[in-house]
Amino acid sequence: AGAGRGPRAPGSRRVRRGGHEEVRRHRRLPGDLRADAGPMEFALLKEPMPLYSRDNYEVGRVAVYSPALAYSTSFIVAAVAWRLRSQRTIGEATSLVTTSTAAAKALAVLIEFSPTTPNGTLASLTLRWAIGALVLVTVGAPFLLKPVYVKTSTARKSLLGPTGKPTALPKNASSIVVLYCGVLLPAAIVSSVKLVIEPLVSILTGESSAYGYVPPKFSEVAGYSISLWGVSVLLMINHFLPSGGAEHWRKISALTFVVGVFLSFSAPV
Repeated sequence: AGAGRGPRAPGSRRVRRGGHEEVRRHRRLPGDLRADAGPMEFALLKEPMPLYSRDNYEVGRVAVYSPALAYSTSFIVAAVAWRLRSQRTIGEATSLVTTSTAAAKALAVLIEFSPTTPNGTLASLTLRWAIGALVLVTVGAPFLLKPVYVKTSTARKSLLGPTGKPTALPKNASSIVVLYCGVLLPAAIVSSVKLVIEPLVSILTGESSAYGYVPPKFSEVAGYSISLWGVSVLLMINHFLPSGGAEHWRKISALTFVVGVFLSFSAPV
């Protein structure tokens, strides 16, 4: 009976093995589009179309793509990703990567075409996009982890702190916290200082002069960087350990965030 049926449309749930593969490919489509469209948009932004006269002489160049269009496509891609995620068409990891790359593209374009940023190349624009996406994915990755709940009623008294919350972490939770807070997140932030954080700080502070680009103060860049680390660690621990635990990391991250904020605002003029 099934042999006489025609082929079903891709995306149908009642399909054979080959159809399942087509469904998976369809679910990966937003990420594939984001990876292909980003460099193409950057090339259009950095390489205007030449204008020719009637005699085929180049008389100038005209922009065929504007930063406003890049911001619009970033917003549309992020909105579509969130919509598909709410409908469970794509997974949370795919939604995170797609949204992060779209937001990173908007940030890279904002930095590249800011008056406070020196003129860069297509390679620098693409590198800003890749590093920005890496930071955003790293910051949002902990929300893909399954929270670890500890029942204080059944926990041993030796594992409970003065507040009644567990101070020791179960199973591999401690290794995950140390790996993320002490290795992955610092590495991502440090790699983004020169190409992402420093230009963004320059845009926020509006530092420029008649002689060209003026880099922000070291204390400002350091303050924003460690503040980003502090708030990211707090968000990670609050999501991953809602019942308590890793109290030392909580205190260090909160203190680091406050110190970073004061450091960024106390930069010498």
